[in-house]
Amino acid sequence: MTAPGNTSIIILIVLGIVVTTAYAIGRIQQWYLHGVRRDAAYRAGYDSASSLMLSVVAGATPSPAAPADEQRVASIRIGG
Repeated sequence: MTAPGNTSIIILIVLGIVVTTAYAIGRIQQWYLHGVRRDAAYRAGYDSASSLMLSVVAGATPSPAAPADEQRVASIRIGG
């Protein structure tokens, strides 16, 4: 049995719990996506650097696929 004035307090507590939980979920999602983007940028940079180093060692010009790699890295940095 609850007193008639307790309803507003219960609603405020529930609302606080919901807002806090939503914020925490949002921060966890942001942390996860940042890690995924950082990993993708690392892999793209590693692939680009390794192909460039191989072409320098071989004495060849960079491959025509290099601009596409740069665009992919740029889109990762922008977030798109």
